[in-house]
Amino acid sequence: MASICRAPVAQRGDITSALNRRCGPDPIGCEPPPGQRGGGAGERHGDDERRHEQPGDVHGDRTAGCDLRVPDVGRGVTPALFQLTNTYPQPGLTAVTPATGAQGGTVAVILAGSDFAPGATVATNSPGIAVSGVTVNNGGQMSATFTIAANAAPGAAGVTVTTSGGTSNSVTFTVTAPPAVTYLYPTSGAAGTGVTITGTNFGATQGASTVSFNGVAAGAASGWGDTSITVTVPSGASTGNVVVTVGGAASAGVPFTVIPSPTITSIWPAFGPVGTGVTITGSNFGTSQGGSTVTFGGVAASTFPYWSNGSITVLVPAGAVTGNIVVTVNGAPGSGPLFTVTNPPVINRVSPIRKCEPYWLNCWASTQPITPWAG
Repeated sequence: MASICRAPVAQRGDITSALNRRCGPDPIGCEPPPGQRGGGAGERHGDDERRHEQPGDVHGDRTAGCDLRVPDVGRGVTPALFQLTNTYPQPGLTAVTPATGAQGGTVAVILAGSDFAPGATVATNSPGIAVSGVTVNNGGQMSATFTIAANAAPGAAGVTVTTSGGTSNSVTFTVTAPPAVTYLYPTSGAAGTGVTITGTNFGATQGASTVSFNGVAAGAASGWGDTSITVTVPSGASTGNVVVTVGGAASAGVPFTVIPSPTITSIWPAFGPVGTGVTITGSNFGTSQGGSTVTFGGVAASTFPYWSNGSITVLVPAGAVTGNIVVTVNGAPGSGPLFTVTNPPVINRVSPIRKCEPYWLNCWASTQPITPWAG
C-alpha cells in the first residue's frame, strides 16, 4: 500500500533535509489514526503541525497514511506530495509448453518467463481460446488451461502475461486441426502385436500425445510421424476403438479386435527324443493351426497330428534342443513349460545272455553281440 508523505517547499531557505523525510516505521511527525490518539485531529504543537488524512490505511506498524509537515522555515511554504509505491517490473514471457493445441481440445500449459507477480493474468489474441486455471507457481513459471473451441481459427495465436508492472511480450501458441485416423494394419491381434495407424494431423513427434485401445493407453510409440504411428497393443486391451489424442483433441475411433494370447497349462511328456509325440494343453490355440506355430527351444515343429482350441499334439522336430515350448497364434506368443530333448537309446551289446539253439537240449552263456534272427 502506498505511503504518502507531504513536505513543504519553501519560497526561500534550504529544506532539502525536510524533503528527504519519508514515512517509515514509527515515522517522525506521524500520529496514530483517529480513535487511537489522545488528542483531537489536527493537533498543533508549536509550529509543527501533524495530521492524518488516510485513516483507512493500515497503521499497525505506523508506516502508511502519514502526512508530514516539517517546521515552518519561512513564509509562503507550499506542501509537496510524495507517494511511495511498490511496483513490479514488466513481466517477460519466453515459452509456452506445449506450444500447440488442436481444435476442440483442452491443453494444460506451462508458461516460462520472468517477473510473474501475484494476481498475474494470461490472455491470447484468439477468441477461440478460453484461458482458465491461471496459477503463478513462482516468479518464473505459471500454469494455465487453454480450452480450444472446435471452430477456433487454426494457426498462430499470441499469448501474453499481464501484471501490475505491465504486459509481457507475445509468445506464439499454434492451433491445429484435430487428428484423424484413416485405417489400421492389422485390424486384429493379441497383446504385444505391432499396429500401424495411418491418418493425418498426428504431429511430427509424440510429445504428450497418446494412443488408446478401447480406453487402455498404449506405451510410447516405436514410430511417430504426422501421418503414421506404430504402436504395440497394450496388455489388458480389449476389442474396441483405437483413438489417437493430439493437443487435447481425440480422433474418431477405428475398430480393432483384440485376440486373447494363447495359454499353455501343461505338456506331456516333458522329455523325449526327436520324433516324440507331445500333447500341449491350454486355451486360445484356435480351432485349426492356420499360420500358428509351435517351437521347442526356438526350433519350429512341422508335424501336428492334432490341433484344437484347447489341445495340440505335435512331434518333436529334428534339431530341437532343450527349452520352453512356445505356441504362437496370430503373432501372439504363449510360453509353456520346459521340454527336455533326450538322445534316443542305442544298444551296442547285451551281456550275458542265455542262448539256446533250436532242437538242442543244452543252452550256454554267451557274450557275443546279438545277431538278428532271420528265421
